[in-house]
Amino acid sequence: MAETQQVRNNSNEEEGEVVEIVTTTGDVHVLEEQPPHFTSDSAQRLIQDIMFCNQDLDIIKQKKK
Repeated sequence: MAETQQVRNNSNEEEGEVVEIVTTTGDVHVLEEQPPHFTSDSAQRLIQDIMFCNQDLDIIKQKKK
């Protein structure tokens, strides 16, 4: 049996607010605001974080030898 969903969306709701979804089974799912899409700046910071983690892993691997 398919489960239908109702989304409560008040006209005074602003973008970025929490939305509550109530299913026909009575389950309640709360959806929080998602972060905006990656920008080149945030992508660059993520890449740098990954590179630093890889360096740390290389150091740990060298110490285990």
